[in-house]
Amino acid sequence: MPGYAGQYKIVDSDTAWQDVQIPLMSGRDLGTLDISNIDGKEYLSNAGSIFISEKDMVNMYAGDNAICTIQENGYARWYTISQNDAGKTMTVNLPENASFAVYDEESCVYYSTVNGNQTVKLPENGKVVYIGEAPGDCFTITTK
Repeated sequence: MPGYAGQYKIVDSDTAWQDVQIPLMSGRDLGTLDISNIDGKEYLSNAGSIFISEKDMVNMYAGDNAICTIQENGYARWYTISQNDAGKTMTVNLPENASFAVYDEESCVYYSTVNGNQTVKLPENGKVVYIGEAPGDCFTITTK
C-alpha cells in the first residue's frame, strides 16, 4: 500500500508508526520505527530494541587475542565472518555478565548464555555478536 511499510505508516524518511487503533485496546502494543545514524552507522529502533543495518557490519578480525570493546552507546557489536575465516574455531574470554552469539545464514547456531562459553566453529556467510553489560566491557577473541 503506498505510504506504508507493512503495517507502519511512513511519516518521514526516518520515522514510521502504526496508526491503527483496535476498539477496546486503546492502541495498545503499537510501535514506532525510528531510523538514526550514529557514528556513520544506520540503526533502526522499535519497541525498545535497536538493530544495526547489515551494510554497516564489518568483518571480524580473526587472530590471536583480538579485542572487542562495547562502546559508549552500550550497543552490542555485530561482525560478519569473512570467507577466509569460515571453518575456523573461535574462543572468547567473556567479561562478567556478557555473552556472544554466532549465526549462520538462517539462524543462531551458538549462544553462550544457552550453551556455556565454549569454542565455536565459524560458519560460512555467518555473523557474530558480542553483547556486553556496560560500555567498556572487553572481549578477548582467539581464532584458529
